Amino acid sequence: MPKQISILTVLLVSMFFSQCSKSNFDNSESVLNETIFVSSEYVNALDSLVEFKIKLETERTFACYNFIIDTVFKTELDTLKITALDIKSPKNICATAIGPALITIELELNKGSYPIVFLDAATRGEFKLRVNENEVSILQNAIPPKSSNFISLD
Repeated sequence: MPKQISILTVLLVSMFFSQCSKSNFDNSESVLNETIFVSSEYVNALDSLVEFKIKLETERTFACYNFIIDTVFKTELDTLKITALDIKSPKNICATAIGPALITIELELNKGSYPIVFLDAATRGEFKLRVNENEVSILQNAIPPKSSNFISLD
């Protein structure tokens, strides 16, 4: 009986890793026309710095759970800018579960409010990042741009 269970386990694990070994994409896909949800997660406060994460995920689900949103992060004066470049398929192993393309960016900032801009090839989403010792939140501007693909979940 234990031998049968181990053979079954090996078969299931092989199916899990081979199911999506070939991606639907060559290597990447444009983020153009993708709805991207943005959210924040408080981690810890250390003296004047607050550790937190910003998470971006697509509305669309993919055949593998480990698709990622390729991004560039930079700061200009006190404004944070996150540019979504494309969606990258898994390189070697596909986690055989459907799910959105994701990226998590870990940051440490002083307490305060910061303008945060999310960009892709065609749209721009402007938000306010509020950081304090107990929480972090991404707030939609009062008048969101009509053509933004970015939506805050905070």
